[in-house]
Amino acid sequence: VQFPEDTVLSCEGSWPQPTDSAIWMATAEDNFCPFGVSWNDSIAPGDCPGDSVLYRTFTAIDDCDNITTQVQTISIVDTLGPVLSMVPEDTLIACGADLPTGLPVAMDACSAVDSLWTTVDTLDVEFGDPFLADFESCSLDGFVAEGGTISISNDAADGSCGVSMLHFAGDDPHNFYPADVLAGRGVYRVTARADNFISDNGIELLAGDGVSDNGIGISLRPNGTDNPGISITGFGLDATADAAMEQGEWYEVEVVLGETLIELSIDGTDVLSVLLPEDLPAAGRVKLWSAYAGSYDNFSYQPETPCPVVERYRRNFHAVDLCGNESTAFQIVDVIDTVAPVLENLPADTLIACGNMLPEHGVTAFDACSDSDVITVVDTLSISCPGTYTLLRTFTATDGCSNAAQAQQTIEVVDTVAPVTALLAVDTILCDEALPTELPSATDACSNPVTVALLSVDSV
Repeated sequence: VQFPEDTVLSCEGSWPQPTDSAIWMATAEDNFCPFGVSWNDSIAPGDCPGDSVLYRTFTAIDDCDNITTQVQTISIVDTLGPVLSMVPEDTLIACGADLPTGLPVAMDACSAVDSLWTTVDTLDVEFGDPFLADFESCSLDGFVAEGGTISISNDAADGSCGVSMLHFAGDDPHNFYPADVLAGRGVYRVTARADNFISDNGIELLAGDGVSDNGIGISLRPNGTDNPGISITGFGLDATADAAMEQGEWYEVEVVLGETLIELSIDGTDVLSVLLPEDLPAAGRVKLWSAYAGSYDNFSYQPETPCPVVERYRRNFHAVDLCGNESTAFQIVDVIDTVAPVLENLPADTLIACGNMLPEHGVTAFDACSDSDVITVVDTLSISCPGTYTLLRTFTATDGCSNAAQAQQTIEVVDTVAPVTALLAVDTILCDEALPTELPSATDACSNPVTVALLSVDSV
């Protein structure tokens, strides 16, 4: 008699039946008497709730009452960790805020979830170019290259590798870009060279995948070409400047795509600055292209980060079932500075007499994430008379991410001191002479000039 062998199954499966497959079916041969095969199952628990063992006893009996038995052991073993779902998405939090506390949902198909907990790792925050193609590997792997002939050459700006393009008349311009990079606002840098007599190198930002898709096009046409000049076009833009590039020379081209302006410089010299339309897409394909012949080297893109990541954490989620199988997932939490500084030692509103020095202040500012500067602005308001007015003193603290806090102090300046008059000398006149008309002089510490008037004449 041939019986099935012992086997081990995953807990996700069900107990096999002898009729399911020849694998589970005992077979017997008897050269003398007809026979039959029967079986009996008994199940015992395993070492943990997700494990169990089925003992299947096969019995073969022929018509001559000859009996053969065999026990097959089928073990179901829980080797699968819990399934984690609804894992919290990567998120941003403000500097100083507590880390999120959300947890995923853990389910186990075989036993039950024994524990679910979180550990936190502090990750290094790497600043710099998220994309840099220096072609040092002399490979076009990871790039899309369409149109004409595109190759890696060893005559780049630094003498190593660069990408060269040769365009044939009548063909579409080249379309060469990193396949996995969609870029938006930020700084683009590339070293470019015009190789042949007729050439037109270009950079397209926020463009689509197609050769002719609309984008912001920066065209570089060196001196000696049919139409020398540098231009920015697309999305309604149309600005041109004289060419400053010579055939066969390498130039570092920098394009800054900001919120309101696009600025172009070559070898550190500003060439064009154009006001952007308001309806630009947030991101798009970055493409380098060439009409006729051109070369590129050391392309990089630095995204605009008005408020960089200050800290970065990884929340690791651990789920363990009753059989000790563990599953993990994680969430990245970036901490950015969105909180304004705190102004400290603010002075109270005050009242001073005219002529006194304005009070000094000792206002300071504290910021949890970055340095801050305190700027004091004094405005003169509500002048009711030359010696009485209100100073509204405004304190502004701004941190490195342009978060600002303000506070004000009101200083009332009042004129409560009368003018000081200079007494005249005592005059003696004859009884028939007119009274003198000379008036004394007067000065005031707050409001000048002072008007002196004769109010009355008294006899003594």
